[in-house]
Amino acid sequence: MEYIAKQFTPQLEQHIHTVERSMQELLKSIYAQYKEAFEKKGMELSVGVIREGENPF
Repeated sequence: MEYIAKQFTPQLEQHIHTVERSMQELLKSIYAQYKEAFEKKGMELSVGVIREGENPF
């Protein structure tokens, strides 16, 4: 979903931060669930959130 600059409201910013936090918690859960399985195979599991661009708010 794309937004134009006029649509960048405090409510949208809060929604984006809420979604980011939810995704980070999900990634932590996935990491905890599969980390040991990867280590047993001599591999490293890495998860994270990548932000692109500057903060439009």
